[in-house]
Amino acid sequence: MEVFSENDESRVLSELGLTINQTRVYLALLKLGTASKAISIFKVSGVARQDIYRVLRELQRLGIVEKVITKPTRFRAAEPKKATAILIEKKKENFHELNRRAEEFVLICEKYTPSTNYHEKDQIVLITEKQSIIHKIQESLERTQNTVDSLTPSMEALPWLASVEESIKIAKDKGVKIRWITKKTSNDKNETKLLMYSDQHKAKLEDTMPPPRAQFVIFDEKEIILSFEEGNFAETPVLWTNSSSVIVLAKNYFETYWNK
Repeated sequence: MEVFSENDESRVLSELGLTINQTRVYLALLKLGTASKAISIFKVSGVARQDIYRVLRELQRLGIVEKVITKPTRFRAAEPKKATAILIEKKKENFHELNRRAEEFVLICEKYTPSTNYHEKDQIVLITEKQSIIHKIQESLERTQNTVDSLTPSMEALPWLASVEESIKIAKDKGVKIRWITKKTSNDKNETKLLMYSDQHKAKLEDTMPPPRAQFVIFDEKEIILSFEEGNFAETPVLWTNSSSVIVLAKNYFETYWNK
């Protein structure tokens, strides 16, 4: 019989938490189609003979393989819909447990790890990874009490704005005033979406000005996240700083555009 090779199915099972041997044995049982002896599973799966029973026991404990009491003993796979549901639920349980342990870790570390003091003057931090950039924007939005001023090319604005939508909503609920300058596009839907993230009467979508040479977000005139590279704001390296000189320069730049 043909041995299963690495393919899309095995990659999905691997992502759901199965080891290589567990994946091969489960897929072998699916291919066999009926309750099968260990020797048949060995021939189809390519898993070493001495490992077959151990792997079958592991899959039984997971609930995706059943042991049929016959002579000789046979095994059969749970149908894929049931098996994937079981594995997904297991993933969720593992995630909740990992989250609990992470929270415990944070509490322990707080005893001897000083918290980051963003009030310390003239800090400049380079952030390069997408999730770290989004997290930093969320943190800054949570600290903001009064104003957010942003100058961002529209094509790059919407994707990352959607990822911090909840933080923007919370800021607006606090009464934070949000102004956005971006390049007008012919897509009215983009315009409507962008206005959801700002105060409608202060959002300017200009089509007569040249595109800005920088993109940035200023929070309460106390901190700024900026980038000088083209592309999605959350997918290109950014600088976070609370340097007053940088913020003043950016603020003046913003007001020049805003008042035109």
